[in-house]
Amino acid sequence: NEIYITSSVDLTSIVKEALIIMEQLQSQMINEFKETVFDIILSVDLGDNEIPLSSTVRFYAIRDNYHIVESNTLEDYSQPLLIMQINR
Repeated sequence: NEIYITSSVDLTSIVKEALIIMEQLQSQMINEFKETVFDIILSVDLGDNEIPLSSTVRFYAIRDNYHIVESNTLEDYSQPLLIMQINR
């Protein structure tokens, strides 16, 4: 349940593309899964000499009130992260 984006060397372009994908997923989740709550997570890897600049969009259905990324663990992430919750 993830979409990996590394189509550009420009951070702005990669993030814009990822945000568009997040919006599309949001619409799809609302229309097709009306009774399910989802988290959509955008993470950005700023890259280095060996790893290219990229972003990853992940989506998870919330079951038993379990979130893959909890608010109390956000400081554990060294790269930028955006979480969008899709409610019914």
